[in-house]
Amino acid sequence: MFDKKMKIVPDSLFIPLVLSTLFTGLFLASWIAYFWGDGDGERAAFCTLVMLFAGPLLVGSKLVLRGKRLGFLLLRFGSILFIFEPLTLFSLWGLENDPEYISYLSQREKKHED
Repeated sequence: MFDKKMKIVPDSLFIPLVLSTLFTGLFLASWIAYFWGDGDGERAAFCTLVMLFAGPLLVGSKLVLRGKRLGFLLLRFGSILFIFEPLTLFSLWGLENDPEYISYLSQREKKHED
């Protein structure tokens, strides 16, 4: 039923997926608070700026996990959030050639063939 050997998310995509989900939640919360009446426009503007990169990072991560090629372009655009974390930045740029990701895709394809 559930293959324990297969990872749900490859390690190279775990951090971008978690951080983009977190930033999406912060974006929504900041705008809800802004409209609710706290009027902190600076926070809402900053979260919107971050969301310009976190949105494509989140969508790209999900597309890449499904094996779609468009996800790589979105991941590269959103990877600017990791400018101060070069190891993560370069792992996202070279994800197409990452052996762990290739193994994940092949296991995923085998699972869907069964």
